[in-house]
Order: sequence, then structure tokens, then C-alpha cells
Amino acid sequence: MGLLVLPLTRNSSLSFVLGVSWEKSLAAHRLLCWLLLAIVLVHQFSFWGVYVDNNCWPADIAPFPASEYDPSNWSIPLIVIVSWTVVLGAGILALARLIFRTPGV
Repeated sequence: MGLLVLPLTRNSSLSFVLGVSWEKSLAAHRLLCWLLLAIVLVHQFSFWGVYVDNNCWPADIAPFPASEYDPSNWSIPLIVIVSWTVVLGAGILALARLIFRTPGV
């Protein structure tokens, strides 16, 4: 994940040292992004396989036992709501960018 920020700026010292243009480093940045996404998804689905093998799907998928947390603890529902809002919002914005992209831009 740290490699994603290397080609971020137009005047990157890394681009200068390697003799790579900003456009090529941007292409590398996008490639690294897709690779990271693929690795994260493989990791996630592999871990779901561990849950299935241990016969604890989906009871133990949450980081806390849902039946044992104190209902007066307002932080857990808040974290869940914020997390899902960020994940879904980022996904919707990414899809909108792909769908409504102007050719040649």
C-alpha cells in the first residue's frame, strides 16, 4: 500500500531519479492500485474460507460478539454506520466516475 503514494506528485524525486515521466508513473500508480485491490479481495475471501472451515460463519464475522456487547455502548453502532457510509460512498463515487467518464480526459 505504501507504493501507491510514490508516483503521486508531478515533480516526484523518484520519477526524476528513474527518468520516468509523470504520465508513466501515473499508469504505474493505477496498476498498483488494481493490484492492491485484487490482493485485498483474495485475502478477504480466503479468510471467509477459514470461517466456513471452522463452522463459525457468519456468527464470528464481526470483530465483537453481537450478542454480548452492551447495548448502551453507542460507539459500536456509530462505527458501523460510519464505516459502511464511507465504504459505500467511495464505491458509488468510483462507479460514477467510471460510468460518466468523458472519453479522452
